[in-house]
Amino acid sequence: MERMEGDLPMLVWLKGDEPYFSEFKWDAEKVMETLGIKRSRLNQISGKELRVGRTRINSYIRPVFRPTDVDEYLKWTRPTASHKKSSTVLDEAREKLESRSEEVLEQFASQSEAFAKALRSSLEKKLNDQFLTQKRQFLHLQNVLSSPLRQIFRRQTLFQNLSRGTMEEVLKSLESLKELLSAAQFFKVALTTLNELARSGDKALLALQKGQSELRGEVRVLASEMQEMRLMLDARQHAGACRNVSKKYRKRVIGGQKAKVEEGAPSYSGRPPKPRSPSRGTRGKEGVWRKLG
Repeated sequence: MERMEGDLPMLVWLKGDEPYFSEFKWDAEKVMETLGIKRSRLNQISGKELRVGRTRINSYIRPVFRPTDVDEYLKWTRPTASHKKSSTVLDEAREKLESRSEEVLEQFASQSEAFAKALRSSLEKKLNDQFLTQKRQFLHLQNVLSSPLRQIFRRQTLFQNLSRGTMEEVLKSLESLKELLSAAQFFKVALTTLNELARSGDKALLALQKGQSELRGEVRVLASEMQEMRLMLDARQHAGACRNVSKKYRKRVIGGQKAKVEEGAPSYSGRPPKPRSPSRGTRGKEGVWRKLG
């Protein structure tokens, strides 16, 4: 719509000396109040659907309108398309939207309960399936790990001579291993623990072997010392026997001299001859004792 009734264009520039200048006596506020529209809508229709004049007022170019053009625009657009009618249409649409939203919410609530039940049943089924698969995997892992556990229990018998603290640590590690076997996701951790236990068992075996070798050396030293002690005891016993023999010999000589004196036989003064030691000129036990002494 470039032109309405009349010969003037839709956009008229006014200087103030035109014969129709007095007809443009409405400003934008009056037009917006009459049409019931806002300034944005007025800017859209000005110069296109509604004739507007541009003139200088107080150093500014401002729009001015003719009342006849405004009336013609109202007749041309019809009352149903006015802003007031559109506001009522918007109110009705809002009410319909609110009622429809309530229905949608009710349907959503009813459907959400059914969806929750279906979701719960599907989740329970899925969790049950996962639990069964994990259970089967756990049984398989238990069968796989049974032989390493037997080896660990066999090696445990070798740790009986270790200290109580070491045994307690081994038992704690075994208990932690049993707890780790309750979940299949800790399979790698269990294998590493078994390897560490095997290494500690080997170290314990090496320590036991080293202790056994040291004990053997000590036993050998003790055996040699016991042998020397036996030799010393035998030599002392033999020396005691020799002393007893010399005492008996002295008693016999002194008794013989007394008898000769009583019979009138000549006697000699001095000590009796020292008996010959049976070890003289020999290397018997007494010689060993003398050597040790």
